[in-house]
Amino acid sequence: MALFKSKKKEELPSLPEMNSFQQSSTMDNQIPNFSTPQDLQNPYGNENLNQSQPQTQQPFFVRIDKFREAKDNLVEIEKKLREMGAILSKLESAKEKEEEEINSWKEDMKEMKEYLESINSSVFNQL
Repeated sequence: MALFKSKKKEELPSLPEMNSFQQSSTMDNQIPNFSTPQDLQNPYGNENLNQSQPQTQQPFFVRIDKFREAKDNLVEIEKKLREMGAILSKLESAKEKEEEEINSWKEDMKEMKEYLESINSSVFNQL
């Protein structure tokens, strides 16, 4: 008495032969054409999915560990944003001080040029 019965080999259906890449198959008709943004929303028909299906409120379940992780991530992001804001205000303050210093130097250079021109004109033009 045999434990396993032998099964007859079933023949697999033969696949159509493809002689060239340009032959069309039945799959070509099933591939959607993504030519417009509306097609991307619903590639298998022209109707809008949101309009054809009624929207009902259903319960939404989230694992508590994932919820806590997301909450902790948001707290960390808020902390980093506050730090970035403080650094940005310090940078703006430093930039304003730098602009004031540069403008002061420009005024000093302008005064020195005027003084040198006055000396040049009074001393060397009389010769």
